[in-house]
Amino acid sequence: MESLKLRNMAKISEFISNPQGNLVEMQFIYGSMAPELAKIRAFLAKIVEAGDIDRTVHSRYQTVYGIQLSFAMILNVLLRSFSIDNFMGMLEECTLLVNETIALAEDASQYRPLGSSGAPTTLVCAWAATSDIAQRKRAEQLMDEYQADFEIANWKEIARWIEKKLNDGCLSQCLPELSMFTTELELQAEDPITTPQECNVM
Repeated sequence: MESLKLRNMAKISEFISNPQGNLVEMQFIYGSMAPELAKIRAFLAKIVEAGDIDRTVHSRYQTVYGIQLSFAMILNVLLRSFSIDNFMGMLEECTLLVNETIALAEDASQYRPLGSSGAPTTLVCAWAATSDIAQRKRAEQLMDEYQADFEIANWKEIARWIEKKLNDGCLSQCLPELSMFTTELELQAEDPITTPQECNVM
């Protein structure tokens, strides 16, 4: 899977620090994620439908799915900042990714503490990727629940740190464009907004 290749995962920090210089590569990786996420999501559903769940296999694939979701949400935020023409489509897609993350963390809680050790990391990415109040509140509730399992890490502080890194890395570079885009949306508020299909990673 392209999104799980070590050479791509190792570049997350570089992507965050210099998104503009890595746009083409990020777009390629993000574009490859739709079938990969669907494949793992379908496999997880198949495990549950089988009835007699292999808890070890289930928790491992939940971890893999969480890693993919985290990477997808980070790329979504970075690409969204430079996709003014497709901003709303990317934003709606991020909403789906965050909802999927919340559902995954809720399901993974049955394997606490060790079997769900990857869930908090995915939750902090989800919190940082969304500004929706309801989503953030639910993510915070789940982070509080998982906090008891990993007291050495303050998940809320980590979430705020990731949010700042993402903002410093990309949003600050395109504030004028985003401001113009917001003004345009306000002027066209009565027109229906459609979601472009080419960005559909979910």
